[in-house]
Amino acid sequence: NAAALPEVIKILNKHNVPFVPRTAATNHDGGCIAVKGGCILNLSALNKIILTDTKHKYAVVECGVVNKHLQDVLEPLGFFYAPDPASQAFSTIGGNAALNAGGPKTLKYGATAANILRAEFVTPEGEVLLLDRSSNGPDLLSLFVKSEGTLGIITKLWVKITPKQPALKTVLAYFSTLKDTMQTVKEITAAGILPSALEAMDK
Repeated sequence: NAAALPEVIKILNKHNVPFVPRTAATNHDGGCIAVKGGCILNLSALNKIILTDTKHKYAVVECGVVNKHLQDVLEPLGFFYAPDPASQAFSTIGGNAALNAGGPKTLKYGATAANILRAEFVTPEGEVLLLDRSSNGPDLLSLFVKSEGTLGIITKLWVKITPKQPALKTVLAYFSTLKDTMQTVKEITAAGILPSALEAMDK
């Protein structure tokens, strides 16, 4: 229950108990491990898609919504959520936001931070904070989104959703060297062509 989280954090603070937020625990850098002991706050039950608004092109989700689940809901509506990390079948949007996850579509649509319009956080002191992309002043939303849970625990996100392209073609090209591959990518973008996804693979 997200409403109980601020009070839980205040109690942990009062007793000097360290805490770490966790949803799917798919990251490889150990960000969801309580290395100094304490409490792990399992937020995976916060998994509701609250709203999809195709007219205004945004969705409201809780932090524990799995990336692919949102994609599946948007698919029949003719929309998609652009951030597409390799772990999207099981990683959560809250975790993607905490780490600013990207994917092959990052070139055209940006990583997770570029696709978040607003976010609700609980600060380490237990205060609820709402940060908005359109607010005046410094871009605190981007700072919080990429902070790996150190500045606040993400509970709810307003994310940008994008209409699907009317047509899609996939091209696979082989090159003798990785250098030639990178040169071709450079020439594609220099020509003003911005593919919806672009990925280079070695052997």
